Amino acid sequence: MGFKYELERSGNGGMSRAETIIAGQANRALRDIGQVFTPALKQNTPVATGKLANSTRFQLVGSNKNQAVEVRQGARNAAGDFYGMFVRGGTRPHEIRPKKKGGVLVFKIGGRTIFAKKVNHPGTKANPYHVETERQTSGEIAEIISRTGVEIASKLMG
Repeated sequence: MGFKYELERSGNGGMSRAETIIAGQANRALRDIGQVFTPALKQNTPVATGKLANSTRFQLVGSNKNQAVEVRQGARNAAGDFYGMFVRGGTRPHEIRPKKKGGVLVFKIGGRTIFAKKVNHPGTKANPYHVETERQTSGEIAEIISRTGVEIASKLMG
């Protein structure tokens, strides 16, 4: 999930005044977008343990001419996989086996500890909560982009 801004540089190697203004305003706009989208995504994230929602962060990446804001959910499952994509996209039925050969899976159901050589997971239904977040925040993000355009024009003319 992310928003991107790209600026073609002038041929002289450095940034012109206009490019500096545009890059600075784009940086601020991307930061503002991250500050709008991230808490909304966190709020819309389904909660089982809260680990996925609590791992929601944004960061700006790239350079002055090629910036982006990335919103990430860094929670990992016991196998070390990022699992937000499994929540958003769902999973097919699949078999789960221990990592180590000859090992066993250990988990609790209703307070009872269960040991198994394998389990057949029924799969999960997709929950595209990020799409709803995009819909909910699109108006505010459009306002940020519009405001940024006005601010750039004002600074370039002033």
